[in-house]
Amino acid sequence: AIGARRWAALVGGWCFPNVGFLVAWLCFPLSSVAVWLPWTFWATTAFVQRPTGWAGPSLSVVLAILMVSGHLETAAHIMLSAAFVGSWQWVANWVGAIRQSNGLRTAGIILFIGLLAGGIGMVQVAPTLDYVRMSFRVRVRQETALERGYRGDQNARELARLAFPYLLGTEQADSHAVGDTNFNEGGTNGYAGFTMLCMLAPIGILHGWRRSETWMWLALGLLAAAPMFRLPILSWWDRVPALNM
Repeated sequence: AIGARRWAALVGGWCFPNVGFLVAWLCFPLSSVAVWLPWTFWATTAFVQRPTGWAGPSLSVVLAILMVSGHLETAAHIMLSAAFVGSWQWVANWVGAIRQSNGLRTAGIILFIGLLAGGIGMVQVAPTLDYVRMSFRVRVRQETALERGYRGDQNARELARLAFPYLLGTEQADSHAVGDTNFNEGGTNGYAGFTMLCMLAPIGILHGWRRSETWMWLALGLLAAAPMFRLPILSWWDRVPALNM
C-alpha cells in the first residue's frame, strides 16, 4: 500500500522490532502503543488510495487499538504522524483524488472513522481524562511548560546516539551516564542500526529522490527530531499539552 518494493519492505519489517524506541521503552506502556505504528501508516495509506474500500474500517480499528494500548500521548504522536502522511499523500495525488472520488462522501467516511475509533477507544480515554483532572504531574506540566529541555551542547552527542545508542552510557547499574539527558529521552529513540543509518538510508534516498514519498518520510523524520535538536519553527508541536509526554 505504501509503494515500497519487496526487499525494502522486508528489510524495514526486520528492522522495526529492534528500533531504539521499542527497546528503550520495552518495559513501559509506550512500546505497546508504538508497535502499531506500521499498521497505522499502512491503513492510512490504503485509505487515501481507496477511501470506499475496507481501508476505512481497518483504519478505525487500528486507531481504536492505539487508544486502548496504554499510553494516549504516544497514540497521539502516531495519529499526528499518520495525519501528516495521509495529508501529504492526498495532496500529492489531489488531482486524481478530486476527479475520481466524491469529496463530500470521503469527508463523511473520515468522520465515521473518527467517531468509530473514538467510541471504541473511550474505554481507555474516559478513565485517563478522569485521572488527568487530579494528576499532580499534569498540573506541574501546566505550570512549568516542559519537564525537560535539551541544551545546545548535547546535540552532537545525541546525534551520535542515533548510530551508537550506548555511546554515552545509561542510568543502569554498572554504567556511567555522560551528560544530563535521560537514556530513554535521548537520541537512542531514533536508533535503527548503524548499517541502516549510514548505508541503506542514503542509498534509498539517492535511489528515490524523485519520489514524493522519499521527501515525505524525510520531512516526518525532521519534525520528529525537531524538539531534541531545537530546530526553529519545527519544534512547536512538542509544547502542545497532549503531545508533551
